[in-house]
Amino acid sequence: MIDTIIISGGNIQNGFALDFLKKNEACLIAADKGLEFFLEHQLLPDAVIGDFDSLSEDGKKFLEIYEERSMDSEIPYGGMTEWKLQKGFGNEKKEIKVIRLRPEKDDSDTQSAMNYAIQNGAKRITILGATGNRVDHLMANFGLLVLAKNQGVEVILADQYNYMKLV
Repeated sequence: MIDTIIISGGNIQNGFALDFLKKNEACLIAADKGLEFFLEHQLLPDAVIGDFDSLSEDGKKFLEIYEERSMDSEIPYGGMTEWKLQKGFGNEKKEIKVIRLRPEKDDSDTQSAMNYAIQNGAKRITILGATGNRVDHLMANFGLLVLAKNQGVEVILADQYNYMKLV
């Protein structure tokens, strides 16, 4: 059973992703631009992780980055700062953990989201939005399969045409 779903900022076919989320109850993590998918469909993730360099102005306003933390705050190199945010759509209210990463880092936002999930006990993670037009991002995301397996965690990269995992 999947315990965590990460939505990354790559290509996402909405019908597939919404159906996948409906069929799988799990911890939901938005990796940077993956937050745009949640906002577009008025869904709330459990956590949002990234340096937020790819977010639209609406996404940044949703996180209230400029009110809570300035982009020049004292985040140690490769470090992060976190805070909790109360948000909702309609009558739904939810506390969302926001982890803002320093832009100068060695890991991708998706890898940081995966690491966060593993540190919080995830054993089976599916990543949506990890495939698409950027071959460099796709190759980095394939590397996540190996990194996770070395930690005893199964990671699956899924889209409407593919279901990729290490065996």
